[in-house]
Amino acid sequence: YSNAPIATTMDWSDFGSFNQALEMCNNNGACRKSDVAVMCPSYRVSGDEQHLTRGRANTLRLAVSGQLGPEALSSDAMFDTMSLCVSCKGCKRECPTGIDMAKMKIEFLHQYYKKNSVPLKDRLIAYLPRYAHRMGRLSLLLNLRDQIPGLKSLSELVLGFSARRNLPKWRGDQFRAEIEVPPEVDISTEGKDVVLLVDTFNTCFEPENARAALAVLTAAGYSVHAAKPADKGRPLCCGRTFLSSGMVDEAREEAN
Repeated sequence: YSNAPIATTMDWSDFGSFNQALEMCNNNGACRKSDVAVMCPSYRVSGDEQHLTRGRANTLRLAVSGQLGPEALSSDAMFDTMSLCVSCKGCKRECPTGIDMAKMKIEFLHQYYKKNSVPLKDRLIAYLPRYAHRMGRLSLLLNLRDQIPGLKSLSELVLGFSARRNLPKWRGDQFRAEIEVPPEVDISTEGKDVVLLVDTFNTCFEPENARAALAVLTAAGYSVHAAKPADKGRPLCCGRTFLSSGMVDEAREEAN
């Protein structure tokens, strides 16, 4: 078979191209193992070859080679095949040929959402760094979703978040780097500078992590500098939430 080149958004130069990265899967079946390693968690639960690193790689290979039709990469069937990849990167570490299915999923989602709309649930997750810092004052109200009977089912119906799962708890005591990190530099710590970058999740959902890190670094004699918030005072973030929805251009903008 022959692969038709596709215009990719991720850098696949280490392999030559996205198509050649897919060819790294040689069907050795190491991802089917059931020992104490990681790869592949979705297969361990489902037992379905479709939700195996090898299964996903082979299905992607069939799609880009045209064997599943001209619109295979934007099909719901291909989306179902990729959906249970949890992006743990166990395959990159444990597969003998180093298949990086998490990165391939980002590329696939980018291609898929070129022709399909991004669901509201995924948009809410992707854009979380741009609004989460404003939600602290509404934390008590937002957290009622997991406490009042019926609200979980309603949120699943309206937003798409499963009623079987609790959501992260919003915090009213968000970490404020510009306030909590001392602006002055202690002369006794000269030469022991460290920059503390507190992301959206530790700022808005688990601020005790940031405070503990600050306390440990200070006790160890470091002069801690806080990475400056981005525009409108929101926390700095790496763009990972955008990548999880295949929104690579937005992730690059966030990282820059």
